[in-house]
Parts: sequence; structure tokens; C-alpha cells
Amino acid sequence: MAAPQTAARTAAVLGAATALTVAGAGAAMATITAPDINGEARTVSVSFTLEEGQSSDLCGAVLTPAASAPRVAAEFAGGDLRAIFGLLAEDPNVIMLESGGLVRLPFVTPNRLPLVGSPTGTVSANDVRPDVYALVSICLSDRENPEIRPVVMGNPLEAAQGSLETGSAELDIFVEDLLDEYGS
Repeated sequence: MAAPQTAARTAAVLGAATALTVAGAGAAMATITAPDINGEARTVSVSFTLEEGQSSDLCGAVLTPAASAPRVAAEFAGGDLRAIFGLLAEDPNVIMLESGGLVRLPFVTPNRLPLVGSPTGTVSANDVRPDVYALVSICLSDRENPEIRPVVMGNPLEAAQGSLETGSAELDIFVEDLLDEYGS
């Protein structure tokens, strides 16, 4: 029981240290993002690698229906953690890619700390439902510029069908948001 708690605490400390380091670093350096997409196997992973001279970063990625990508990217770029976590909790169509290990986390903290550090980190998702997605990747070192890439999961016919189903769900969310904002 102590190992998962220790791992979670270590991740939180590394994340906080990374955020503080990155906050003062400016956008002179950006972590290199390398996606690996296998649509037929329905797996997606994104590896983040620090550039030479960069000490740490905090990075993550999500799959979102293509129509939602600009909204998701804007929330990430805005940096409002409450809005980001709200988006991830409230939108059932957003799929978080997670890092492996004992504790699954929706981010990685590549760093150059002695003994425990690694200049790379990977987040992934498996068994992704067939659909047409946008892969949105972001690191704190360059949060104003999230990367957005199109992704097709499953064969094209399955992906098109999934996209139609997700599109109607996205429309339902949009209508609900309008009703909440302007009343019924």
C-alpha cells in the first residue's frame, strides 16, 4: 500500500518542481513531441523528449473528436487548471493518454534529475474506440502552442461511423451548454 502512495507523492513533487522550473524558463526551448499512432490496433502514444540544455518539463496529450480540438487546445493553452480538469471530467469524448507504471497519470515529467530522472516520457491509450480524432499534445514549456494532429482509429468505415455518433454527442453537449448559458 505504501508503494503506490510513495509513487503518487513522488510524481506530485516532480510535477510541482517541473512546473516551477518551467515557469521561469520561458519559451526558448520546447520539448520534442513524437506521436506513434496505430489506427488498426487502436493504440496511440506520444513520447516527449527534452531538448539539449532543457532541465525539465510537464507534458500530456488527449484524443478528442476533431470538431472539439480547437476548444480543447484553447483550454490547455490557457493554463487554467480548473477549466482543464473540468473539461477532462465533463466531456466523455475526450480520452486522456496516460503514463504507465504503478500509478497511471495523465502527464509525464521528463527531467534530468540525477539517479531518478529521464529526459523522455511517454503517455498512451489502448483500445481506442473507432473514430476520427484530433491528438492534442502540450507541454508547459510551450503551452501557448499545443500540437494538433488528425488521427483515424479503426478502419475508415468504422471511423466514419464513430465520427457520426460522436458528432451527434458533441451537438448535444453544445446545445446543453447554450441552454445553461442562456436559460431554457
